[in-house]
Amino acid sequence: MLTRLDDANKAGRGLNWDGSRVDALALLGNADAAMTMLETRAPHGFRGWVYQIAPALDSLRSDPRFQRLAAKAPEHNAAERTKIERMRAAGELPSLAQD
Repeated sequence: MLTRLDDANKAGRGLNWDGSRVDALALLGNADAAMTMLETRAPHGFRGWVYQIAPALDSLRSDPRFQRLAAKAPEHNAAERTKIERMRAAGELPSLAQD
């Protein structure tokens, strides 16, 4: 499985496929490699809520490195929300549908 994920990365799939690699590494018991990959991805947006519910990452949740990354997720999410609101105000994104 890791070889196939490596091949996908070489083919230009990029960070979207790295999440699957993190899952695989964690499930295989390679917590250090999984955490290193999460830390590498963090500047590109650590979606903490995903990692809080993904069963494959159960073994990582007690790791202080994981907890530090998860603690930063709300800040990242707020920054992304601000960008979206600016884009909506500029007409670059449609407004949310009203019920």
